[in-house]
Amino acid sequence: MQKMNNVFILAFSKKGESLSGNIAGKIKEADNKTRVDIYRGSNLKEYVKSIFKTGHVLVFVGAAGIAVRAIAPFIKSKTTDPAVIVIDENARFVISILSGHIGGANRYAKEIAALIGAVPVITTASDLNKAVAKTLNSIPKCFHVGIGTRKHIDCNVLEDFFLETLNSVSISLQAVASISSIDLKKDEEAIHALSEKYRIPYITYSAEELNKLIPIFKQSDFVRAAAGTGNVCEAAAYLSSNNGNLVLAKTAKSGAAIAIAKERQNGDIA
Repeated sequence: MQKMNNVFILAFSKKGESLSGNIAGKIKEADNKTRVDIYRGSNLKEYVKSIFKTGHVLVFVGAAGIAVRAIAPFIKSKTTDPAVIVIDENARFVISILSGHIGGANRYAKEIAALIGAVPVITTASDLNKAVAKTLNSIPKCFHVGIGTRKHIDCNVLEDFFLETLNSVSISLQAVASISSIDLKKDEEAIHALSEKYRIPYITYSAEELNKLIPIFKQSDFVRAAAGTGNVCEAAAYLSSNNGNLVLAKTAKSGAAIAIAKERQNGDIA
């Protein structure tokens, strides 16, 4: 644990005060040179005013709302404000709420959380983006979206329908491995726009390839007359998923049809 500056722990209840003592003890064990003060009193505003100084670490044990109201009148700048942290009375979360980078609140929140076995909560943009990116990168790209459209469909109309459909079945954009259609649509601007905007590969199949799936999917005479095959979206999604499971059957709206298939994972039933 890196050396902390003066640490002031503020509690609002007996339970919070008891936890404050435990936290103070853990900090002192980790670094006996760190000054740790515990406060529980009625004149919170005046006390906060007296300790709201650069280099200090303020740890509120209790509701975040109380902490925010206590520090609000004294906040000036990220270059001068102290590190402010909130810990719930059950010691589950340690939240950095002010001066995360310059004041060190993010680092202190992580260190204190490690000392007491809690979860650090960091919400500053750069740290949050890193956490989100790590989470998104861990999402398996296993869903394949098949699309059929009328000629020259409006890009915005298709995009809205695409996003609405994913949302309806709770599938993240980051989990979409491909967009697919018939090769007659290989130059369809709206589908290309989706592929490029969301960086999702676009795959097309010939009518002959899709026709091999006639026994599996319901066929449309109208679609066959226009495309040479009676089913585009479901068959394309199925092929792209390597004969996976259809999780959304053909859904049509505003001149477009979408189906979604998921690659089979170990243990899935065919």
